[in-house]
Amino acid sequence: IIEVLDEIEAHGFRATPQDPNEGCYDNKLTAEDLRVRWSDSAVAIERKIRACSPFDLARFLFRGRIVYVSRSRVLERTTTK
Repeated sequence: IIEVLDEIEAHGFRATPQDPNEGCYDNKLTAEDLRVRWSDSAVAIERKIRACSPFDLARFLFRGRIVYVSRSRVLERTTTK
């Protein structure tokens, strides 16, 4: 990154317009895309939550109410004897 910033500082920055015929747009996420599926692995759930934030929040339904999730982490599983 430092090399790139040095290059920009030394030689300037020139934007290149994007050809509208070669660009593409992604579809907006739906409520179903944002829904936490508890049958997924903990890692997959945590990644979905991170992917949604900060633009939208992952969510799930609990007792008829929508719960929004902005952060999570996967804990190591420990076993007790």
